[in-house]
Amino acid sequence: MADQIDTSRNLLIVWDNRADDPHGAGTAATLSGGAWIAVRPLAHLLDPRLMRVAQSASTDPAATRFTVDYGAATDLRVGAIINSNIRPLGTVRRTISEDPGDTERLHDSGERDYSPAVTNPWLLPRADPAFGHGRIPSRERRQYRLPWHDVAPGPVLARYEHWYIADEGNPDGHVWLSRLWTGVGWQTTVPVEFGASWGWEDPTDITATLSGRADADVRPRQRIMDMSIHGLPEIEAMRQYDAIGRLGLSGQLYVAWDPTEVMHRHRRSGLCRMQALNPVELAQQDWVGGAFKFIEEVA
Repeated sequence: MADQIDTSRNLLIVWDNRADDPHGAGTAATLSGGAWIAVRPLAHLLDPRLMRVAQSASTDPAATRFTVDYGAATDLRVGAIINSNIRPLGTVRRTISEDPGDTERLHDSGERDYSPAVTNPWLLPRADPAFGHGRIPSRERRQYRLPWHDVAPGPVLARYEHWYIADEGNPDGHVWLSRLWTGVGWQTTVPVEFGASWGWEDPTDITATLSGRADADVRPRQRIMDMSIHGLPEIEAMRQYDAIGRLGLSGQLYVAWDPTEVMHRHRRSGLCRMQALNPVELAQQDWVGGAFKFIEEVA
């Protein structure tokens, strides 16, 4: 018997944020629970601006939990928090249930570290900042918006989603969260072609002064991902075509190069926009390809 291809590591794109609009009626999901300060309420998790965060009143686990009510059952296979101040040893747990009390669970991510170990901590030189814990060093972590995501093995149809955050030792005295993103997610049935690239774009404006010194109007750098996919069934490619037309260049989407990876998740996952609207191309009968170019949302 031929080996089965493991598609769980293929590119994941979550086009539609069910938290923003669960059923296509233009009405957002309802968030409740926990204790969140008035100037940074839980509703900020629905704001597309990443600087608009939800901030808890304390680090007590009873204050840092919340429930999302989607009004009716919808597919919640993927759930992500785009950024936060949760410490590496802080944990996040996402459950999906049929009831608001979270007793009839359909999915449970289990408690998982927000920033798990990415390498063997004892194989590193003693001078390495990750020696002894193997996690992303704090200096490197500050360079990125660090997402946490959970991807269920298959579709999960439910009305309620519950988030449990435990980070009682956080020196900030609170937990803040930036942008909740949930939905079905499109995971390609074929892997990305060789030749994909990851890079940076720097919109900083450099001006030469009369003395010859470079004067920089520094702006945030943005990650970019450029890739092609060939060999998609036509019906799958047409869903891609629909999503490109719906989002355009301004619509947000969540992208994970490999949703199972840990070592490079902070580098190759995040909230993005499309930098170019590439067409899908019919190479031969029922054999369609296309290209993507994503640029990171930074604010």
